[in-house]
Order: sequence, then structure tokens, then C-alpha cells
Amino acid sequence: MIELENYRKVNASYRKVLVFNFGAFAGFYSEYNNMLKAIAFCLVNKIRFKLYSKDAKFCPVKGWSDYFESFVDEVEDDIHLVLNKRVPDDPYRTAFFSLYLKRKIKKIVGKTNVKVSFSFYDTYLRNRRLKRKYGFRYFTFDLWNDFVHINLNNKVIVESLYSGTYFGLIRELDKMIWRYNLEIKNKVQERISSLNLPKQFVAMHIRGGDKILEADLINWEKYVVTAYQVKVDCRNWFVFTDDYSIIESIKKDYPDYQLSSLCDSRERGYFYGDFLNDKSTMVDKMIRMFASVDICKQAEFFIGTATANPFFVVFLAKDGKNCVSLD
Repeated sequence: MIELENYRKVNASYRKVLVFNFGAFAGFYSEYNNMLKAIAFCLVNKIRFKLYSKDAKFCPVKGWSDYFESFVDEVEDDIHLVLNKRVPDDPYRTAFFSLYLKRKIKKIVGKTNVKVSFSFYDTYLRNRRLKRKYGFRYFTFDLWNDFVHINLNNKVIVESLYSGTYFGLIRELDKMIWRYNLEIKNKVQERISSLNLPKQFVAMHIRGGDKILEADLINWEKYVVTAYQVKVDCRNWFVFTDDYSIIESIKKDYPDYQLSSLCDSRERGYFYGDFLNDKSTMVDKMIRMFASVDICKQAEFFIGTATANPFFVVFLAKDGKNCVSLD
């Protein structure tokens, strides 16, 4: 297991720095999964990882520490709110292409002193100066395509810290990083304890709401049929969902099964925009989500969809075992 202090020591030894913008562009688990990959990529390639999270959309006050204990150096420079994105404004117009195009235009017009305006090139130069001023090498978008496309089966070595596959490294990092602060830890545990879950149960993550914008929604019946197949003798099901009508339908059609969920009876599908707009319920919804995912990690079997981001962290926690993806 990777110890936090060892990670901090190794991470601090690298000269090149990435400032990763966490929480500005997508839902929590999408951001978290990509952050894990970024940290792993940085370790393998000797890049120091720093975090910017104070403008995370689902963190109401401070950022990462609203929910978790600190694990790495954090920065608060406001330039990251504006400039540090997942992808640049036009990822195809790299600085090298800009320079190439500038030279080509001069050659075509036959004048070496012609003034060529290229806004992205100017932006690149400005960003380069800002990076020097604030002491880092990479914005998130500079390395985004590198770390989101890593092969999880590739063998990697991090001197004095880890040797194995990318998947194993990310799994170790997840265990090291996932540490609630005391207040959130108590509230998450309170939610889990309120269900009085049995020792043996099957967990299902059934998404509704705006997930349909990314992938076709799978009917809840396929989940429960799969739950029955993987554990015939288990009549205890936990359902992690954002639509209580799914709970009502399962209870109606499977009255002999014991069903548990933390879904609120008023919920009829998760919509990210609505979630962000309702600050009064944001933290409570995050706590219920954390508790639901923790329960899924504890289940004998977990059934979900790989296109839904919580699947990856449950898959990590269970080391890829006893997890079924229906997509």
C-alpha cells in the first residue's frame, strides 16, 4: 500500500509541475476518476501534481477539503479559474501549428516582415509567461489526452513507491486519497448505518435523469434479472439510483425481496444543472451519493454500467472482481 507521506515525498521531488483543475467541468466521479489517472500519469512521468479545487462546482466553500482531508499541495491562484481547462479553446491549433502557419503565410505573400495575427499563438505566449510567473509547467489541458487515454494494463514503475500496472497504481492511489474529513465521515457513516444492511447483499447502480444525454438508459428489469443470476440465494438488494420510481417498480414486481436505498422518495432522476442550482441540498446529496457508493463497494456483487462514472471507483475497490457492467 502506498503511504501518504511517501507519496508526498516522491511527488515533491519532481521539478515539472501540473496544476490539475478539479471540479470545474463535470460531475464529481468524472472529475475524481480523471484526477486519479492524472496523478498516476504524473508519478510515472516524474511530474509534480498540484491541485486547484476552490472553484469546484459541487464544493460549496473551500473545494476538496469541504469533503476530504488534504493529500497534496493546493494552489488558489485565480488564473486557473479562467485558463486551466480540460481542453484549450481549440485543441487542434497547437503552438507548433501556429508557428508553422505563420511562416507559411509569410512565404505565400512573399514578405518576411508581414504582420500575421494568430490569437491562439498569442494566447500560448501569454500562458507560457504566466506559467513561469506562477511556477508550474502544465495546465490540465496540456496533458489531458495523455492521462485520460492511458492503458490500465500497461506495466509501470515509480521509483521508491510502486511497481505493477497502471490499474494497480490507480487502485493504490484511490485507497490513499479517499479519506473523508471528520464531519463528512460521520455523516456518511450515519447514512449507511440507518439502513441496517445485512452482511450479504447485491448492489445495483441504476442511473436515470440526464444520463440519457450520454448513453441509452437500461431498463431496471435487466439489473434485477442480473442480480438474481449472480446470486440466486440472495434476497437482499441495495439500489443506488436517482429516480425513486425505479424503487417503487422493483418493490411492486419483487415483493419477496428486501430492498434498501438512500434515494429520496421525491427524486425523479438526476439532472446536473438542477443539482448545481440548488445549493441548499447540495451537500446532503453529495453525502448520500458517497454513502451509496461506499455501500456498493461493500456488496458481494455490484451491477452497474461502465459509462456511469461511479462504476470505476467500485471496480477499483473490488479489484475488478464481482462487478458486472451491463453496457
